[in-house]
Amino acid sequence: MFNSISSCNSSIIPISIFAGLAFVVPHAIIAYFIGSQLPSLLGSIIALVIVITAAKKGFLMPKNIWNFADESEWEPEWRSSEPEVTNGNPNGSLTVKKMSSVKAWTPYIVIASILVLTRIPQVGLMPFFKDTKITVPNILGVENLNWDLQFLWLPGTVFIAVSFVANIIHKMKGEAVKASWRDTIKQTSAAAIAMFFGVALVQLMLNSNVNNLGLDSMMTVMAKTMARLSGRAFPMLSPFIGVLGAFVSGSNTVSNRNSLFIC
Repeated sequence: MFNSISSCNSSIIPISIFAGLAFVVPHAIIAYFIGSQLPSLLGSIIALVIVITAAKKGFLMPKNIWNFADESEWEPEWRSSEPEVTNGNPNGSLTVKKMSSVKAWTPYIVIASILVLTRIPQVGLMPFFKDTKITVPNILGVENLNWDLQFLWLPGTVFIAVSFVANIIHKMKGEAVKASWRDTIKQTSAAAIAMFFGVALVQLMLNSNVNNLGLDSMMTVMAKTMARLSGRAFPMLSPFIGVLGAFVSGSNTVSNRNSLFIC
């Protein structure tokens, strides 16, 4: 955060540290007691509630609030080259519809609830969601080289399903729904290409233990080598590996599931 003379505004440091701790502490607790799939989601939600509540109470908030200049003073390069879209129509009239906070948050609450309930073994839903899958056995004729698609277990399936429900809950018109999906596909298509090959490489490395020599997978070999070289300093090194994995894969969850530090 910088002010109009491009000097660092130190007044936001306390709330920034508080916001960071509000995420990191729940993230670490959830990762330790539940697993690697939910820390990012639940940690963010918990932090959001804590920080918003604190901000409303004025806790650690800076006295001088910085903001951008009025839109009339914006530089030309600040403006988007895309045509303005309102209600799914370029150059259309803007109609503002009031929506309650509960209705606006409902899709996120549903997503979080489904993911949490299906990831906690004591609830009893985990076996059904994990065992419902499509299996491709003996790929390319290699015995025991199988591929499973646990489509109900994938978080992406939950997000897509809830997005359709959200269209109904929010009473979105057809043009608005089309515009939202069009923008989503446009924004994710470029990253999807890199993710496609990245995930394929990760799967190759994870399943490289299927070999005639009985060798460990590449992931396991790299993890053991890194742990042996770093020794007791490995817990300090592993977060950087996780950050690198999140940068390469574009997903903190993918990094948590596949990075060296969990092997």
